[in-house]
Amino acid sequence: MSLKTKLMQLESHSYYNDYSYGKLGKTFMYQAFYDFMDNNEFHNFLYNNTRTGNFHSKLFQRYIQILEANLPYKYVCNKKEKINTSILDFDIFEGLSTFEGCVKNGIIRNSSTDMFFTRSNSDVLKPFYFGKLVSLLDIGTLQNRITDVSSYTFNKIYMSNAEDKKYSVSYFKIKPHHESGALGHINRILNELRKK
Repeated sequence: MSLKTKLMQLESHSYYNDYSYGKLGKTFMYQAFYDFMDNNEFHNFLYNNTRTGNFHSKLFQRYIQILEANLPYKYVCNKKEKINTSILDFDIFEGLSTFEGCVKNGIIRNSSTDMFFTRSNSDVLKPFYFGKLVSLLDIGTLQNRITDVSSYTFNKIYMSNAEDKKYSVSYFKIKPHHESGALGHINRILNELRKK
């Protein structure tokens, strides 16, 4: 069975109503997966269980892009039509966070002190992930240099301009896979696709 066929079967097993919040959200999540179907590196990540390619973060970022492209987002809840007009209307992010970080070897690492207590152990603090970059302010010039970002993962920002500078990084934060609904759903789809 081809990977695309397996994905189509998984998508068809949805139990949500056609215009519910969950149904439409899952449709966009699966669309993010379809967009990587022809990527050989993604196949290697999936079947060889490698960590190369940062596909967890790429899938999540693509999902967010698809949500934003479909705003305003109309759905039915309790037999009433609702409309989400902003990405912040979705129950995905934990709010906005900002920290100051320096570029080292072309990378800004997540050095935010904004932490959360884990669900499994309320005594353990973990840093929030980068959910969506909002701005990257050059502290010296006060210019937003987000266009200098070549890519980013949940914990690292890769800069096309590798000059060592200090930036104020603002981002919408999310919790890791085992704590987050959207990231948890990505993991469940990946696990199902990996089954023989």
